[in-house]
Amino acid sequence: AVVSTQSTGVVFSLNGSFKTNSNYLRQKAIRTMMGLRRAVNFSVLPPDTLLKLFDLLVKPVAAYCHQVWLPLTSWLRLNRAATPDLRALAADPLERVYLSFMKTALGVSRKTSNCMVWGDTGRVPLAFSLKKSV
Repeated sequence: AVVSTQSTGVVFSLNGSFKTNSNYLRQKAIRTMMGLRRAVNFSVLPPDTLLKLFDLLVKPVAAYCHQVWLPLTSWLRLNRAATPDLRALAADPLERVYLSFMKTALGVSRKTSNCMVWGDTGRVPLAFSLKKSV
């Protein structure tokens, strides 16, 4: 039986969940991020330049067709709260890719606090920036 189908780069599941799509986009974003790491020496460029490269090369892959799947994910439920649960946002597969890249760009341990990474880079979670364009 068919459990999911892919149409124009978005994975649709029979149960209406976009979790499979989120994992698919995460794999594609990681592949793009690793290609960027092979092409660019991260130790030479400053963090703001690396984050700009992420915005231009990796973020479009991770956020592909987000106008379709973002309203149906838990991200918007978390964003509607008066005080969003950043721990739950950080657990999302695409946000983990984003945080991993930011920690690598800053040269800090992967166990560094996510709030500290967002604050030090002056960035917001990926869900917040994507929500503006939905």
